[in-house]
Amino acid sequence: MPESLKISCISITDFFKEKQPLKIPTYQRAYTWRLRNIDDLLQDLYEHFEVSDVKPYYLGTILLCKDAEGFFEIIDGQQRITTLLLLSEILSVQHDFPFPDLSYHSQLSKQNILKNYKAIKAHSHIGVFQSKAKMLFDQSVFTIIETDQQDEAFSFFDSQNNRGIPLAGVDFLKSYHLRALGQNEETQEALARVWDRDNKNQFLKDLFSFYLWRSRHWKGKNLNHETRQSIIEGFQKGLANSKENEVELFPSQGNMLGQTLIYKPDSGIMLKTVPLQLQLSAKDFPFSLRQPIQKGIGFFLFTQKYVALHHQLFEKGSAPEFLQLVYKDLIEGFNDYFKVFFKLCVLCYYDKFGETGLDRFILLMDYLLGSYRINQDSIVRQTVIKILRDQPQNLLDVIEMAYLPQEVWSFIESITNEDHYKRQDIDRGVKKNYKDRVLNFYKKNEEMESMSRKLQWINKMLNERTESKK
Repeated sequence: MPESLKISCISITDFFKEKQPLKIPTYQRAYTWRLRNIDDLLQDLYEHFEVSDVKPYYLGTILLCKDAEGFFEIIDGQQRITTLLLLSEILSVQHDFPFPDLSYHSQLSKQNILKNYKAIKAHSHIGVFQSKAKMLFDQSVFTIIETDQQDEAFSFFDSQNNRGIPLAGVDFLKSYHLRALGQNEETQEALARVWDRDNKNQFLKDLFSFYLWRSRHWKGKNLNHETRQSIIEGFQKGLANSKENEVELFPSQGNMLGQTLIYKPDSGIMLKTVPLQLQLSAKDFPFSLRQPIQKGIGFFLFTQKYVALHHQLFEKGSAPEFLQLVYKDLIEGFNDYFKVFFKLCVLCYYDKFGETGLDRFILLMDYLLGSYRINQDSIVRQTVIKILRDQPQNLLDVIEMAYLPQEVWSFIESITNEDHYKRQDIDRGVKKNYKDRVLNFYKKNEEMESMSRKLQWINKMLNERTESKK
């Protein structure tokens, strides 16, 4: 451990007395403790101080960085510190230290503070704590790690989190890339607000795990499932540095002229071309899934693009009508492994070709996945890996490298075993349920039709849709 890191073990009382003024940096994640976290802490405190009035209760490590203005920035420990301040306020603990004046930058933090304040106040043990309040704060201790070197603090924080101290991967990435913006607090605050809004119900965890990481790392035949560590490394290590408020662009289906994106917190995103500048919405940012990502602004705008694109494709009310219909009538009958894989492939295809040929692609994806559904007794996590690995080419690679949609369609047809649709034993369980969905979707009579002509049904439906649009 570097010599400039100071380590001490002090009580909550002494912590709030000595480490003032405290500050939550703009790049910190929101205060997100849930009711179960509150209950776990209060239950532990209750059990400890009911058994012993002497032994201290250990609350873990707090990491602080003292900035040039004398503030103690909370690098790690915000969740516990905030919760203990709520408890102190409710118990009206009297100590000779000023109550910290902390500013929370996220609306989510403020909502959770109000919710948890009410939960603590109504907790069944609060009466016991009231009679032992001073002892509780005097005999509960932190290990404090403190430095005045920000890079050193973050290096220690990153190494500890990479060894498994609990911190959600997306929260870790948010903190890392906000720090990459340097001292530009206006930009940090604006991007942090958008991140927290997009992370409603922990959506970003699924976006990075199921779509962004897989689309970038499921290449060739060497395929594995993501881990927390691989997600952090995939969106942190090896990324290029970006200029202040500018992100370099690369040629793609969605970008023929753009050179850079210019980010301004007060006016939004501008596309710098030769010689035009155009205002953009997030879904139109000219990124592609497998392009290089730049630290800081580049990472946040890349994330915003695929949050918006995922919502556009898969949220009710905004998704293309035919995609919604196919998903509801056919794909929803699959288990979660196939549903997520279907969405991943649609996202990759749309990222490459937009709406061109999208109707055919989604029906052919059902054609491919359905052939596995009716041929296997169970669809497991590894089935998706098998689909990508055990073919002449990886489907995600084919989508990425194709010049024309027809190349993707032809490949899917070539790797789908249509003999599976000729099976005569699809008469019970999930296989029968899928068969019923298919026959109903294509309006075929189950008594007269098997699924052996499914590809013809697909072509006929698409031809009819084309004719109806003329």
